[in-house]
Amino acid sequence: MKLLVKEFERGSLIDDNYTIDSLFDNIKNMVSNSKNLEYENEGNVLIKIKDKRGTNEMTENEIIKEVEKRVKKELEGKVDPDMLGYINIFENRKKKILEQEYGIKFQTTVEKNSSCSID
Repeated sequence: MKLLVKEFERGSLIDDNYTIDSLFDNIKNMVSNSKNLEYENEGNVLIKIKDKRGTNEMTENEIIKEVEKRVKKELEGKVDPDMLGYINIFENRKKKILEQEYGIKFQTTVEKNSSCSID
């Protein structure tokens, strides 16, 4: 993504009906409504927009993948992966970890497809 930076004076028009003030307000609202972004400003000057997660924090998909690995390891030697019902045991454990430890709401395959029997 390429970012074009240009200085505007407050009140100046960007196009026929869009002022720099409204653009600034829209950016602040967008960032404020995001759980991963924050902005810094000095008065009316937007200094920077940054990712709140930092560089070491995992995305939700990365967390799910790590939890899947963890659950496979936990069940290894205890439950045969080819056993009837293994997927239900696996997904219920995965759901419990995601919700309790990460606050991620997860639906198992059975919950997503309540009219089907899955084993």
